Amino acid sequence: MTQNLRQDCQTDREFSALSPGYSGEDYAALEADIRAFGCRTPLFVWEGRIVDGHTRYEICTKWGIPFQTRSLSFPAREDAVLWICQRQLKKERLPDMLRRYLIGRLFTAEKDVAYRMQKQTADRTAFPHPRMQTGTRLGEQYGVSMHTIYKAGTLAAAIDHIRRREPELAGQILCGQISISYENVSVLARLSRDELRRLNRRLADSHKTHLNLADLKPAPPKKRSVGRPKKNAGIQTAIKEMPPYDPDAGIKSLGYTIPSWTGSIGRTFALTDFSAVSPEAEKEIRRQLRALCETAEAMLRAMDGSGKTPPP
Repeated sequence: MTQNLRQDCQTDREFSALSPGYSGEDYAALEADIRAFGCRTPLFVWEGRIVDGHTRYEICTKWGIPFQTRSLSFPAREDAVLWICQRQLKKERLPDMLRRYLIGRLFTAEKDVAYRMQKQTADRTAFPHPRMQTGTRLGEQYGVSMHTIYKAGTLAAAIDHIRRREPELAGQILCGQISISYENVSVLARLSRDELRRLNRRLADSHKTHLNLADLKPAPPKKRSVGRPKKNAGIQTAIKEMPPYDPDAGIKSLGYTIPSWTGSIGRTFALTDFSAVSPEAEKEIRRQLRALCETAEAMLRAMDGSGKTPPP
């Protein structure tokens, strides 16, 4: 371990978002302890970025108190995220939404590591179906179904999307200050940055602590007053402005709809007596499932940069 000052470390927005902050009383108690006895627990860092100990770092830099660091080695960023999530999930009394979020981020990071391992080996059978295997393993670890793990991944992606647009609102949801159903988090993530900011201000003004579906509907556009037509109005209205191209639009839409397909397949899988299924029905669903797998594999290859081959 080495002793460091402020300039030797840097905070990382993604890493700090994975570490729940201290409440007012707990923060005051930690601050008093560090001021009285020094920082006795080292900060864990990776490539100069703090992965654990953000609050200790904040207090130490505030009061000019020396601290120690312990360097960690990870092959890539997703491995660091995996380590942080595993460490945070060992803590007790985590808010339910934060726990779901961390499990979702853990699932995504572990799945990404598995896909990376699959790409690095010539034997693809050594890491078959990384997503399904990761979901199954984490489901067994946390006592839930594989599809609940998938939903946690979708939830985490939605909250991260909200955080990029309105960080304060995302933080209030994770710590339990604002309650909202898991389904409505995805609806909330579809609001624009301005809509999220207006909603956050409205919540602060009204002291409301619960969001329901009615709260998430964007305000209707203001009606334009009918006045005297402007000069050359006919020419101007003939030129229709096209909305800007959003390269993420299709991907975001799939991110919200695929979990419903997965859930339907999972329910059918759990409730069906396959020995009683007719040969015609079995033949058709086999054809559809193979087509779905081939299309998904083609899209994964395109995202991995190994060629955008059109789906069959």
